[in-house]
Amino acid sequence: MPADDGTRLLQRLFDRLRGRYAFKIAAAVVVVSAVLLGAGALAVDQVQGSVESDAREAMMSSAEREAQGIDGFVEDMNGYTRRVSSSSGVQSSSEGRIRDELRANADMLPEYVVEVHYYDMVSNEVTVSTSPSTEGTTYTESERPWAVGPAAFANANDVRSFEPYKQDGENHLGFVSPINNVPGKAIVITVDLSDRGALLTSPVDGGNMQVVSTRTGKVALASNSDAILNDYFLIEELSHLKTEVTETVAVDVTDDEQTVVNGSAVATATAPIDTKPWAVVVAAPESQVYGTVGDVTRTVLLLIAISVVGLLAVGGFVVRDVNGSVDDLRGYAEAIEAGDLDVDIERTRTDEFGQLSALFDRIRETMREQIAAVEESAEEAATAREEAESLSTHLETKADEYEATIDAVADGDLTRRLDPESESEAMTAIAESLNETLEQLEALVVGIQDAAETVGERSSEVTASAEEVESTSVDVADSIEEISVGTERQEETLATAVAELDDLSATVEEIASSTDELAQQSAEIAETGAAGRDDAGEAIERMDRIDDEVGHTVEEMRELRDEVERIGEVVDLIDDIAEQTNILALNASIEAARAGEAGSGFAVVAREVKDLAEETADATTEVEELIAGVEASTESVAEGMFAMEDDVEAGRAVVEETVATLETIVDSIDDANAGVQSINEATDQQAESTQETVSMIDEVAEVSAETASEAQNVSAAAEEQTAAIGQISASAESLSSRADELRTLADEFEAREAAAAESGSEVADGEGPVGGDANAVGDGDGGETRAEDAVDEFEFGPTDAEASADGGSEGEGEAAPGDD
Repeated sequence: MPADDGTRLLQRLFDRLRGRYAFKIAAAVVVVSAVLLGAGALAVDQVQGSVESDAREAMMSSAEREAQGIDGFVEDMNGYTRRVSSSSGVQSSSEGRIRDELRANADMLPEYVVEVHYYDMVSNEVTVSTSPSTEGTTYTESERPWAVGPAAFANANDVRSFEPYKQDGENHLGFVSPINNVPGKAIVITVDLSDRGALLTSPVDGGNMQVVSTRTGKVALASNSDAILNDYFLIEELSHLKTEVTETVAVDVTDDEQTVVNGSAVATATAPIDTKPWAVVVAAPESQVYGTVGDVTRTVLLLIAISVVGLLAVGGFVVRDVNGSVDDLRGYAEAIEAGDLDVDIERTRTDEFGQLSALFDRIRETMREQIAAVEESAEEAATAREEAESLSTHLETKADEYEATIDAVADGDLTRRLDPESESEAMTAIAESLNETLEQLEALVVGIQDAAETVGERSSEVTASAEEVESTSVDVADSIEEISVGTERQEETLATAVAELDDLSATVEEIASSTDELAQQSAEIAETGAAGRDDAGEAIERMDRIDDEVGHTVEEMRELRDEVERIGEVVDLIDDIAEQTNILALNASIEAARAGEAGSGFAVVAREVKDLAEETADATTEVEELIAGVEASTESVAEGMFAMEDDVEAGRAVVEETVATLETIVDSIDDANAGVQSINEATDQQAESTQETVSMIDEVAEVSAETASEAQNVSAAAEEQTAAIGQISASAESLSSRADELRTLADEFEAREAAAAESGSEVADGEGPVGGDANAVGDGDGGETRAEDAVDEFEFGPTDAEASADGGSEGEGEAAPGDD
């Protein structure tokens, strides 16, 4: 329950906050003030961190600069020491010359150089020095850290510096370098650290800067000479000073018991010295290091307080002004809402509220004008309603008339037209568009009728041509059969001639015994030779007729091949017409589907036309296959006829040679009959001639046999050609039957005589479906062009893809024309 009470309390506060604009502004001021306070706290924290970081950076930078300075001091002293130990004077064996060299070099060294010694590292004795009181003195390493032996140096060029030491109350530091080419001897330069220590000043008031040895933990260099060689006062707190320091670090010492530096916690910064195991340490009270943090914090808090107070003041002023202005505006709105359009609206202000007041004034004037306009519009609306009712009645009447006409067109009456006279321009445009569509549809149907009729006529012509070719093929077969019979008869005659020649040979052998019998036989042989010559002449005449018949048949075969090619073109045309008809039926189905029930009859006819187009396409495909077979057979027969023509020419040549031979035989028999008295003398020669004649007749007989065989082959090819022509004739008759069916379906549409006459004139001019003559199939103005033009002119509306984009279910169910 307490939770519910708390929720209800919050809800009441929220509702009250939403109910007054002043509360919203007050809440916004409170939120902004809280944000400012939070941002101020964050800024204070960031400023504190930034100031502390800057202070640490300043201390670390100061320590690093001093470490670099000490590095430079040590390097300079190492260079001075090495220069003196390398001079030629100190390599002498004369102490006087060595003393002079040391004094000369001491004059060129800095003022903080105290002494220059010539030191024997073996005996630990100062042999020669710029300070005569030290000559002959022996030192130990505890007395003088620089009193080391030769083993302390890595090589003759090495230079070393050591820890500070006390001499006569002063803090000194020694630098040692072995002398070249003088074993066991070294040059020692001592410097006073008081001058160099005076340069160590802290960057923070109340702090100090000292150099601490990380080996001993003692102060090696400081502005206060009393601190040198004493333990560094923070050595226990700064544990990193007990090891070699390799990087600059800052550490805050916050031990409550630490009271060394003004009784305050200490901030330190340590920087390593590269040339010696020393480190520069800067230490200062945190109150001095971070003293500016409090000042910055107070300044930021003061700015935040001023910002919050100013924001509250501005918020109060804005709330007061906005509340008064909103109350005035609410009063204007309530008065206008109550219908008081004469309310006094103040328009003296130029700010946003003044603009709103002016807007209320304009709204009041606009409402006055709109009320007057509404009253006027009510009268106009009544008049418009009456006109709309009249127009609606007119449109319903026109729609009924258009529906009756469209129903008649759907039933196949393409002579009907819509009356474009209407009070509605849209109805007039629809009537004109539909009339134009019906004109194109009527022309297309008439074109289909004419194309079907022309296809039927061409199919009849093809059938007649095929029958004529078939008759010619039969004649060719008969002629070849006669050639075969004549060739066989010729072969028999040649056999008889061979027998007669055999008798002649026997007679020649017996001629010596009976001259009278020889004369009689010679006369009989002369008569037989004449008969053979006549037979040979007749054979030549028959061969001439065969040659003519073969040439005529070859020409007819060429014409037949051309006719078959033209039939193929006609079939291609019919196939194109069927495809266009199929597209037409598809588009008609789409239009019928869009027309709904009014186009159901037209849709039935469109489906019939589509089915007929598909059957026609199937029939043309079969005819194309048959024509392909006929073309192959025709080519085969043509090749056989061409070969037979060559064989007939060869046979004719052989027969001519036979005739020539027979004439020679007849002449020889005449000569034999005339020279019967001298036959005894020429018996032997005549016998030889007779044998040669027999050989020639045998050759003629062989040629005749080959001619008979080729004639039989040609006869068989002619019979195959006759069978192929029969198949062409049957396919043409089937095509003619399909064309009759297409024409019968197209005749179901009733077209005007003018359209039919126009279509007929186009056919007569060679622009019909198939052209104006027998060769129109290959022309550019043929039926294929006419059918394509008719389809291109007749636009049935959007394609299937456009119908699908419009969301039509009928268009989505139809296949694209290219898919049929």
